[in-house]
Amino acid sequence: MSLFSPEIGLHIGKTLSAIQVKRQGGRYTIQRYRILEAPHDLIAPSPLEPNIRDIEQFQKRLKELLYPWEMKKADVALSLPDLAVKVAIFPLESVPKKREELEQLARWRMEQSLLYPLGDVQFSYQLLSRSTRMTDGKPSLLTMAIKREIITQYEESLKGLGFQPVVVNIASFHLFNFFHDRLLKTSGPNHCFVVFNIQDQSFTLMIFQKGMLDFILVKRFMGKDSMDPNGILQALKDSLAFYGERGDASTLSHLFLMGESIDQQLAKQASAEMNLKTEFMEFNPIASMSAPDMAALTPALAAGVGI
Repeated sequence: MSLFSPEIGLHIGKTLSAIQVKRQGGRYTIQRYRILEAPHDLIAPSPLEPNIRDIEQFQKRLKELLYPWEMKKADVALSLPDLAVKVAIFPLESVPKKREELEQLARWRMEQSLLYPLGDVQFSYQLLSRSTRMTDGKPSLLTMAIKREIITQYEESLKGLGFQPVVVNIASFHLFNFFHDRLLKTSGPNHCFVVFNIQDQSFTLMIFQKGMLDFILVKRFMGKDSMDPNGILQALKDSLAFYGERGDASTLSHLFLMGESIDQQLAKQASAEMNLKTEFMEFNPIASMSAPDMAALTPALAAGVGI
């Protein structure tokens, strides 16, 4: 269970979605929700360049989203587009004994990846101590970086309206936490699986070996036809082939699809073509809501529920 209890889960992307949930023990009840389309080009996700192109217009849309609830002050769990944050995994030859040395190494590896000094970047890392096939028996580092100016744009826009961000993460990590138990139960006993999420005109591929994150790829869909079923499957196949050049894809047994433009038909097609047990992570507790709207709302729900 999370140490915080946010009043609102909020996802910011090509749509703005908010949800208020009430938690009671291990259960939660959806109190209310709202979804608004963001104006075209208002938000341009990037870990290095300003994301919000018009702060005044952005705050105006946030008011339209949240003020009808008559909540002028509330804690918010924030979900950002995956493209807003640089995420990378680096293998290590050995683990430095001192925490300061490990952080210095993690920052240096990320700088090499970004080709950008991390002086004004908000940076975090996690040691993945359990080795995987991808790292040839070596430990690895999960690293995340976002320019401070960018995270400040999001946080200050909310604070200026009276809302306090209490946790911030990318959509795919919120969704993984939300579906965590279901993913591990279904993929057992080996827990070697693929998560493929489509959100905000981009996709994120995460590969887990023995339940440990082994590989992550975040990429923007290019071209108006790339998000049709054939384009989605091709992006998935190309990404798995890219992983196969570095890791052992033969261990993978399950594929979990989630997000926009995903449905049961696509899951059946993926299962037939990729020889993986495939499951569409469909979740719709609101019977009257369309599938596209639920896909847009789920990151906000996942953020609001926490872990």
